[in-house]
Amino acid sequence: MKLKTILILLFIASIAKAQNIHNQFSGKYVSDDKTQLYSNFTFDNNGKVLISDIFDGEYFIKGDTLIIFPDKSVFKFIIKDNELLGVSDWVKNGKWALTTEKATDNRKDDALAAKKALLLHDYYEKTKVKVNQMDMLFDENLKNEYLKTLEDLCDKGLVRACKELFGMETLNQMGGIDKALNNENKKEVNDNPKLLMIANKVLKIDPLEGYDLLFLYYSMTNQTDKINEAYEKAIALGSKNIALAKMNMEMDSETEPAESENTES
Repeated sequence: MKLKTILILLFIASIAKAQNIHNQFSGKYVSDDKTQLYSNFTFDNNGKVLISDIFDGEYFIKGDTLIIFPDKSVFKFIIKDNELLGVSDWVKNGKWALTTEKATDNRKDDALAAKKALLLHDYYEKTKVKVNQMDMLFDENLKNEYLKTLEDLCDKGLVRACKELFGMETLNQMGGIDKALNNENKKEVNDNPKLLMIANKVLKIDPLEGYDLLFLYYSMTNQTDKINEAYEKAIALGSKNIALAKMNMEMDSETEPAESENTES
């Protein structure tokens, strides 16, 4: 690593420390309430969280507040006496207690971890929904402003922003939100240099997340010779999300013929 890069990371780490923003948090927190939608959260001390032993998310902490990003929502907790107290939608009034079960510690570089926490905090602050999310997708000015924010954070190395950028570019390639909402025939996703560039950028930052995106890209563009390779590499790195993605795709492919038959009849 070049000296300039090291100095920048150390500077970012000092900013994060001054604002009390970090992701140095580990352990498994479990709810004893069987009605809870999310039974447990396992933190890796490096910004990743396993939710309900099934799918991955990201997190950062500011003061006594924990913010978790699952797939498309935001969970907010207060940390108090080895417990997580849910204060936002989906987790409100829930309580998760720290267990004695050991969690994998993936922290290797404090400066890089601090950068990740600070960028995720920036994402949280800059993408808070100030308007209805659907309005944003239909308003070109709002959408372009949002895309610029994502591009900036992606260029700085925030994987979550890159993934959301990938999703919005895919939606655009398929014909936009109108077609998606009206169940119109969506355009096929052909080879798209921008999507591939985003996936490869993520691959350099976080190989696991990168192979997840490459799997999606190759699946959408029907590059069958590359789909299994990306899938196997993601699984080998411990991806939980990719298995769910593959299952959903297989279910969709099974329902499509039935839907087309009903339409013809």
